[in-house]
Amino acid sequence: MLGVSWAFVLIGSLYTFFSFFRFGLTEALLMTFFGALPGLFLVVLLGHILMGAERLEEMKKHTELLEKISSGHASHPETPL
Repeated sequence: MLGVSWAFVLIGSLYTFFSFFRFGLTEALLMTFFGALPGLFLVVLLGHILMGAERLEEMKKHTELLEKISSGHASHPETPL
């Protein structure tokens, strides 16, 4: 999905640049920035979502390890943590 967002950035910026090039280079570059914004927004949004999903998976792994450690300590209460 992240690759698709980068494709939107590329397509949006190229399309906008060539559409506004006839008005001048400055206007074309300015409008290229605005044409790339929706794709850049998607890149940031999907990056945030993917990072949250990775963090959730890591927290699940940590919880599982802590539960194993805790259950191991409960069976041997004489050993300190």
